[in-house]
Amino acid sequence: MALDLVSNPFDHYDIDESEAPFQPTIPDYALEDDVFSEIEDHSALGHAAVFNADESRTRALTSLIEIQEAAVTHGEEPLLILAGAGTGKTKSLTSRIGFLVGSQRVQPHQVLAVTFTRKAAQEMKHRLANMMGPVAKAMDVGTFHAISARLLRDNAERAGLESNFSVLDADDQKNVVKDCYASLSYGEHIVPPDSGDSRRQVDYAFILDCIEGKKTGRGFPQNFHRGTFLTPHGIEQMYHRYERAKERMNAVDYNDILIKGRDLLRDDEAVRRYYQNLWRAVLVDEYQDTNDVQQEWLDLITDNGQGCYYTCVGDDDQSVYSFRGANIDNILSFGNRYPNARIIRLEQNFRSTRAILNAANHVIAGNESRHGKALFTEGAQGTPVLVHEFSEDRGEVSWIVDDIERKLKKGIRPSQVAIISRASMELNGFQPALTMRRIPFTVTAGRKFNQTAEIKVLSAYLRLMLNRADNAAFEYAIDAKPRGFGKESLSKLSETARVTELPMIDILSNQIQTGAIRKAALEKVKAFVDFIDEIGDDYRLGVPLDEVIQKVISECGIKEHVEELREKAEHQADKRKGDQLRKQATSIEERVEQYLFVAKEQTNIQDFVDSMSLLETDSSVDDAVWLGTIHAAKGLEFDYVYLVGWEEGIFPVVRPDTDLEEERRLAYVAMTRAKLNLIISYAKSRFNRSQDGSERRPNVYINDIVEADLCTFRQFH
Repeated sequence: MALDLVSNPFDHYDIDESEAPFQPTIPDYALEDDVFSEIEDHSALGHAAVFNADESRTRALTSLIEIQEAAVTHGEEPLLILAGAGTGKTKSLTSRIGFLVGSQRVQPHQVLAVTFTRKAAQEMKHRLANMMGPVAKAMDVGTFHAISARLLRDNAERAGLESNFSVLDADDQKNVVKDCYASLSYGEHIVPPDSGDSRRQVDYAFILDCIEGKKTGRGFPQNFHRGTFLTPHGIEQMYHRYERAKERMNAVDYNDILIKGRDLLRDDEAVRRYYQNLWRAVLVDEYQDTNDVQQEWLDLITDNGQGCYYTCVGDDDQSVYSFRGANIDNILSFGNRYPNARIIRLEQNFRSTRAILNAANHVIAGNESRHGKALFTEGAQGTPVLVHEFSEDRGEVSWIVDDIERKLKKGIRPSQVAIISRASMELNGFQPALTMRRIPFTVTAGRKFNQTAEIKVLSAYLRLMLNRADNAAFEYAIDAKPRGFGKESLSKLSETARVTELPMIDILSNQIQTGAIRKAALEKVKAFVDFIDEIGDDYRLGVPLDEVIQKVISECGIKEHVEELREKAEHQADKRKGDQLRKQATSIEERVEQYLFVAKEQTNIQDFVDSMSLLETDSSVDDAVWLGTIHAAKGLEFDYVYLVGWEEGIFPVVRPDTDLEEERRLAYVAMTRAKLNLIISYAKSRFNRSQDGSERRPNVYINDIVEADLCTFRQFH
């Protein structure tokens, strides 16, 4: 496993100091079997890195309250730390790792810590480095997907893959689905359109959801025909053709990384034993968000919780990702799954006032499926939770923006303030209102850094350089600028690749040699193929990654595009539009520069390309009011929080499959984002929702805290 991978932490175990330190051994079969010949040996770094074990242990135990110390120093049995919102979860996790290593229960290279986001993993690595110094680099800390991707690369042949396999992102997957759909026939696979239905739109994203449901064991949804126009035989064929297309491309998608990693560990005893022996401390963060495949992966890695110091940290009251496949039963059944396990509850909150916690505790107590805990604080009572009723949503927006403006005039920073809703629709009105008041704000909507056009193009070139069978990358790269090779030509090339099962770039190269490319496009298309060969040679000769990327930037026309935007801005009569064009040009340049900056820090091109495919988000932070949904707010905290749109019919959502307990957990998550001040609001009339003439009423969560006298209620007309 590579040392720069980022994953989440697996937690703590108590150590009896009368026992001799655990001494890891590398199994004999690992040295004899060729499959392990290229696996990086962490033991050398783990033992060579010099650090003060006693000092690490002391730091790990510093500033812990009694219950945290009990978790950090727990023994060898499986441990579940139920960490409520704001109870010092990350501190407990990193302290657990520092204690285990400082007490010499495990060596640094024997630590595996996994989480769900790169941001969380980076935070963990940062804390471990501060606690333990450079030796922290020997630990495997990363996301489930990053760790599993590296496991697959290190054992690619055993997993039925080639080591240079590509990772498809969401757009790549959709393009593959489109190509597969185009190969289906009407009647047998696709329901023919009616006379008035010739312009129907196929929902390729939903087809992909159906395929992923089948792949993860959920099966095809009953309404798979909605927007797909597929027959039962057609949806089965889509699944098989999609899987075959990935095989031809030597590619995997996001779900494959976990599924194939799980399958490898399950089916190959030698590989499974190797990693069980390597990772003697396994710590999992945000355990409540694990799905069935991740749970199986963990059981295999830990020998069903018995083969290592196995610690899971999570909060069943914050399990809100069932729509992504998260299974709350994993955390609820922890004690049954591991009969000798211990469960420790962290309930002292270091974030919010008593007023906020009392209201949040009362709301979540309405759920039945939970371990049960009650947050408390030794801090101040604080100002009461406020519930505001507005006659219409425009009044809600106006009052909140006025209130934010008042706070900013008192010296409160915009970044201390958040507006949070159940659905993004309820946030639309706030953006123009904040703009008019010149209040800076940021929204969670919009494209991610790695999903912007220029970054996708740069990554496509690198992916194609590393894996010529990556047809999705080929299509992005060749379409980066005009080459006289249009959609029709690309479609024919794609069909030929499907039939022959050859990489598109190799087919194109052969067509160039045989004179099958028309003269108008020949020169540019040949230059493209030659360029891919050229940077491939650079890569093999060891040219630095950032220099390769500089070549790609020059070849694909990004600089010309930026210059064109600026030229348009200069000739734009509308000043506002001109400013937008200039901002767009600057944004592209900044993203490209950021891409280059990150590339300079990498020593492995494949790792860099993988990270771009697995990247969650651009991590830039501005001093601005934060607007987002409850899901996006999870894990964040703000001094002043406005929870908007808390009306029946909006929150909880009204759907046949609505999980009311999860909706209540969302309310709890939203309320516990606030540190000092919490204002909850609803509108009796909302413009952007269908109207039936009746007044909207406050939701059940508002009613709960109003009836319990845990808030101050005000009406605005």
